[in-house]
Amino acid sequence: MTPEQSHVDPAQGGSLLAPYVPRLVVDWLTHAPEQTFRTVDGTGVFADISGFTALTELLARRGQVGAEEMGDILNAVFGELLAAAYAYGAGLVKWGGDAVLLLFDGAGHALRAARAAQEMQRVMARVGRVGTASGRVRLRMSIGLHSGDLDFLLVGEVFRELIVTGPGATAVARMETAADAGEIVVSAASAEILAAAGGVLGEQKGPGILLERAPAVAPLAAAALTTPSTDLRVALPAHLVDHLLAGEVASEHRVIAVCFVEFSGVDALREGEGLGAAASAVADVISACQVAAQAHDVTFLSSDIYPDGGKVILVAGAPRTTGDDAARVLSAARDALDGDHRLSLRAGCNVGRVFAGDYGPPSRRVYSVTGDCVNLAARLMGAAGPGQLVASTAAVAASRTRFSTESLPPFAVKGKSEPVEACLVGAVETASDQPAGAQLPLVGRVPELAALVSAWTAAQAGHGSATELVGEAGVGKSRLLSELAAVSGGQPWWLNGDIYATRTPYEPFQRLFATRLGIDHRLPEAADDLQALVAGLRPDLVPWLPLIGVVTGIDLPETAEVGALDPTVRKARLEEVTSALLAEILLEPTLLVFNDVHFMDEASTDLLDRLVRDVATRPWLIVATRRPTSLWSLPRVEHGAAIALAPLAPDDADTLLSAAMGDAALPAHRRAALVERSGGNPLYLTELASGLGSGVDADAVPDTVEGVIAARIDQLTPPQRTLLRTAAVLGMTFEANLLDVLVLRSGLDPEDASMASLSEFLGPSRDGLRFHHHLVRDTAYAGLPFTHRRRLHAMAADLLAQRADARTDQSELLSMHSFHGGRYQDAYRYARRAAESSRKRYANAEAIESYRRALAAARKLPRARHQELDLSLVWEALADVYEELGDVDAMGTALQEARRLLRDDPIARARLALLTSIQRRMGGDYTGSLRWATLGRRALEGISTKEAQSLRAKLAERYAQNKMNQGRLQEAIAWADTALVEATQAGDRRLQAASIEIRAASQSMLGLAVDIASLLDAVHIYETEHNDLGLARTHNVIGVIAVGQGDWLRGLRHYEASAEAYERMGRHLDVALQLANTAEVLIFQGQLSRASEQLTEALRLLHGSRALGEQAFARGQLGRVAMARGDLPEAQRLFMTARTTQDEIGEHYEVVVLDALIAEARLLAGDAAAALAQIDDTLERNRKIGAPLDYLARLRGQALIATGERDAGLAAVRASLDAARAEGSPYDEWRALVTLDEAGALRDDDRSALEALRPVLVERLGIALALVWPAGR
Repeated sequence: MTPEQSHVDPAQGGSLLAPYVPRLVVDWLTHAPEQTFRTVDGTGVFADISGFTALTELLARRGQVGAEEMGDILNAVFGELLAAAYAYGAGLVKWGGDAVLLLFDGAGHALRAARAAQEMQRVMARVGRVGTASGRVRLRMSIGLHSGDLDFLLVGEVFRELIVTGPGATAVARMETAADAGEIVVSAASAEILAAAGGVLGEQKGPGILLERAPAVAPLAAAALTTPSTDLRVALPAHLVDHLLAGEVASEHRVIAVCFVEFSGVDALREGEGLGAAASAVADVISACQVAAQAHDVTFLSSDIYPDGGKVILVAGAPRTTGDDAARVLSAARDALDGDHRLSLRAGCNVGRVFAGDYGPPSRRVYSVTGDCVNLAARLMGAAGPGQLVASTAAVAASRTRFSTESLPPFAVKGKSEPVEACLVGAVETASDQPAGAQLPLVGRVPELAALVSAWTAAQAGHGSATELVGEAGVGKSRLLSELAAVSGGQPWWLNGDIYATRTPYEPFQRLFATRLGIDHRLPEAADDLQALVAGLRPDLVPWLPLIGVVTGIDLPETAEVGALDPTVRKARLEEVTSALLAEILLEPTLLVFNDVHFMDEASTDLLDRLVRDVATRPWLIVATRRPTSLWSLPRVEHGAAIALAPLAPDDADTLLSAAMGDAALPAHRRAALVERSGGNPLYLTELASGLGSGVDADAVPDTVEGVIAARIDQLTPPQRTLLRTAAVLGMTFEANLLDVLVLRSGLDPEDASMASLSEFLGPSRDGLRFHHHLVRDTAYAGLPFTHRRRLHAMAADLLAQRADARTDQSELLSMHSFHGGRYQDAYRYARRAAESSRKRYANAEAIESYRRALAAARKLPRARHQELDLSLVWEALADVYEELGDVDAMGTALQEARRLLRDDPIARARLALLTSIQRRMGGDYTGSLRWATLGRRALEGISTKEAQSLRAKLAERYAQNKMNQGRLQEAIAWADTALVEATQAGDRRLQAASIEIRAASQSMLGLAVDIASLLDAVHIYETEHNDLGLARTHNVIGVIAVGQGDWLRGLRHYEASAEAYERMGRHLDVALQLANTAEVLIFQGQLSRASEQLTEALRLLHGSRALGEQAFARGQLGRVAMARGDLPEAQRLFMTARTTQDEIGEHYEVVVLDALIAEARLLAGDAAAALAQIDDTLERNRKIGAPLDYLARLRGQALIATGERDAGLAAVRASLDAARAEGSPYDEWRALVTLDEAGALRDDDRSALEALRPVLVERLGIALALVWPAGR
């Protein structure tokens, strides 16, 4: 009995618990509590619903909603079935989800049982056609009936569990098995009684006989309900008692681990040795299950009837969780199976989501869990052999504790369309505790790692110390220690706390001695090995060997010295001598890691305290990790330190996400959302990323994360938990008074819970109250039943609508609450309004969420109303937002949906063709982009409206943009001119500016003169129209041209202005391009560190996107940084990687630019001949492309000089000098003069020109002084 239970008045407990205890048990405990078994003369009725498996599989497709709907269906169907049975005096003995076992005793029990069975079949015929959100299913029922002696046991070491077993129970179960859907099969004993009373029997059916018609029997008068006087807490598991006595029992969605344990062989034992022997054997099994459940903090949920025995259901995660549920259940199951039993046992285990709560009418209820994962656990049990534990691979993977396993071939089970993957689970593994295998890089822990390394360095010098790492689950304690272990260069002595072993004193030390010293207490030679070790190292400790044996798990005979010890000092002496022994064993510098101390037994933590106190004079660093809620903390010693691990900063979290995602595509806005949602917790972040890769719902909380958070939430009282979940309905941030009103309207008593009690989860913010963490809010919300969610959301929508005014836009909140409150028409209207509002604020991520909610709401509307909406426009708008965010794949999907729903509207077709052309270009498909632009212009043929003219011009602009990207610059100029003419005709000033911009950029790339004044006019147009996108693009073009004309500082200013405009719009990919453009100039200026930082940030923003050309450009610039630093192999690698990408996507202009850089790198590496050949090839191919590669003449001259053709080389350099002067390019002029200087070919007039040029380089180009005036010159 728990402390909470001990303070409950038995009478009060009886009134609360009575509905959950069978009437048979209440009477038994009241009148004969000392009895453990009895035989009842009665009739057992076992009713099993067929069609339940199909219903479960159908509803499983709907996830949590389906599990909840299943619970509602069970309550509705069984409520009516049980009402029919209760009318004839039935007692509900067991409820197994889709089956019930009823007991009829007293006078005429067989007749009443038969009549009740027949009435139940009639009820099922009426209520069995079940309509669900996934379709209709017909439920039917098979019933087995047997009259005679029925054995009941009330056994258990922890609490008294009612077990129905023996030959009578087996007969009932076999009758039901023989019955088909809609039939009642009775045993021969029952048939004889029924026939004598006028019942009509049918043909033989297996071991029984069909009942055609039951004898006529009048219903019994309803028995008066009385409150039991006996203490019923002894008849239920402690976890369930605590849950029921805490107040209102709320149904919840939960993630659980569940195990079915079957025992068999009872009938033969009953037959051969009598009921007493059978009862003793069953009691042994039930007690073993109860003790194992108690030891591992698992709930012994229930037992059920099974032929020749019975089955037990163990659950972790409901009605509460303490974390690591899979390990707890697997450990409990293994403990139960590994005991010495006369009966045969087998078990099956699984993990998953369930709907947990009460089932049945108020007078007789059952706390249970329903869901597909429960059914599978039962099927896995059926696949196990005697003594075996079969677990799903998901259950094994979810366990923090490692077990020995043997994979099974995939096998088919009832209710599953695909084969199931499972394995045999054996004993806990005793391998090294230290984490193994590849890990993600350590990020954001520089100060913490430095502090630990410093402490380790001191330990190496003989100055030992201890440090505790404190942090929430998943924050990276173990990962930091793994990094420290790698840095230390040795093999740490690593001791893990383990849920499985918390009941075993000194278990971590036993594992340590076994794995590091080979002294394994399970081996027969362990005692001799320990004695030899101690005698060899510290002979004076030999008299204290029995104490050391306690720590190592080895039972040794007591010595006189140990026997003479006062019991009050015995433990202290044990710790003293064990510490002394370890001091002799660990003479060299040693890193001792005590990981997850919160999972260690008290004896181990006390010994750890002793080691901490002794460590100052030893060459050890002790590091202990724990959670903030741990009862243990580092003793206060001078040589102790504490490090609190906070969540990662957003930039560090993004770096970790990049490593976790690898090359997987993930647009910047979705990356940012993941980082924010994780709250900087590395485990949460990597689990969220893993879920994306496996196709899991992006909004769902990963089971591993939910389990960790749910354990914290379950420490709240039920009213506090309800308040937290009610708050979660309102979102991450909400007004406190809105919650107050919602609490009152939902019926929660505010006196039972206060906001102060929830300070661990939420607190004050600028806008009211805010959850500290997205996933905490999501987990709290996920536990709410959908029906309750809907009611709360509808209330919230009403409250917000009443308070809405013109000053505040509540459309986003109203759309969210209306949608989840089932008001889909309102949700659609508010969501569209919210999306447009978000777009005006460049809040693109919020706009996407609102548009998608509008589309989801439309799908929920009646078909006639749904068809009235032009959803193509919503998909088109959504595609537009995705374009701004650079999410190419999502944009493509939205456009595909928009085209599918498009009505016969050529203007709309052209708009979608334009967007599709943009989307194809973003993905590097220039041919596809041009094709869609052509389709768009064709759709507009013969249409002369202003909108058509503007669209025609936009499509011409697309042509121009694509031609420019392909390096077909003359064609780009021609299409830009066409777009300009058409834009002028349409009066579209923005498009005029865009056309001027593309023409100017193409002219600049061809080396033609460009009128910057016209571009400044374009800037003015965009500023006047508040068009940030056009403004950003034009600033970029001016920057490119200014740099090309040698005015680098002006170019940088325009690049920065472009980046600022893109940043305002949240267009991260375009920001990345501006960073890369800026870095290009910084490299020329010699600011390599700054350029490298800019490029690293650019690639971070581009990572996972489909902006392949932009990524390749940034990598090419990083190659230039490496080349400038003299790292030529790295430079060539980066150039080649970038070139491959640009070639694949058809960026011919960029390909020749990269070929020129590759040639330069080869020249610097000393391979002048290869460089010369590449330069000539590049120049030849550039004739058609026209990239400004005049500087290659200088490089060609250098290559000629290096290959011995000095005169030809100098002439080429002189030609490049003349060209640079003619073009007014001071940088190229300077580089040519420097080349001549290095070749010893500088003339006097060249020197004068060089001196005059240097101030220009510094003042106009911003080149570093050290480059312009090198040391020694």
